[in-house]
Amino acid sequence: MRRGFDHGQMRNVCAGFVQGNLGRPGNRSIPVATRTVLVLLLDPLLVRVLEAFVDLQEARHQADYDTAKQWTRLDAVKQVQAARQAFEGWAIVRRTPNATVFLAALLLQKQWTR
Repeated sequence: MRRGFDHGQMRNVCAGFVQGNLGRPGNRSIPVATRTVLVLLLDPLLVRVLEAFVDLQEARHQADYDTAKQWTRLDAVKQVQAARQAFEGWAIVRRTPNATVFLAALLLQKQWTR
């Protein structure tokens, strides 16, 4: 199951859910098939978890590929703390209906948009 997840796609789904949660008319961040089974507005805690995933993914890419970026111990500690808070938040919201839709979207959203 774990091999079915692609971090880039996961980041896109997370970012789409966050953008789509803003409820702007015509917002296409969440595909129609996904949007029809979501209850908007999303729980703020779920949004924070999704934002943390996006931010942590960007930080990982920066750490791996941006040789100009200098990481301090404090920078690393902040990223670890953000990851811990995201896991703690996920433990609270993971059984909600929107979290279930989110998990399905992580695996299937690419297929849902076809």
